[in-house]
Amino acid sequence: MNTQKKMWSTEDEATLLELVENYLKKGKSKQDAFVTVANIINRSKAACASRYQLLRKQKVNNAVSNKTDNHNIPNIDLDKVILFLTKYESDQQLSDQNTHLKQSIKTLQKENEELSDKILQLKTSIRKNQNFLKNIVN
Repeated sequence: MNTQKKMWSTEDEATLLELVENYLKKGKSKQDAFVTVANIINRSKAACASRYQLLRKQKVNNAVSNKTDNHNIPNIDLDKVILFLTKYESDQQLSDQNTHLKQSIKTLQKENEELSDKILQLKTSIRKNQNFLKNIVN
């Protein structure tokens, strides 16, 4: 059964690109992103993956084409640079915060292990003392 497939709208493509990029920034997999996008735009995971690869390839080809067309002279938009730097700074702060939180987790895990060991030692000591007291009473 050969049915005509729905054309990709620019909105669907933008959703696909945005969500995949967000997933990657968060350290999640593309495959998870494709599943999420597929549910949102009512397409298959495979269709999303295929379209994403095509869009990335087109983006790379356009970048190479623009670079050769402009004779290697970059087109700089100050607003985009400011936006990039602001976002970069925010991402760096989040990365630093993430590192700090990971260190805190390790410290708390170590402290938790130490406290668990201490509890075990105290329980053992209590049992010994109870046994000692029982022997004295009997």
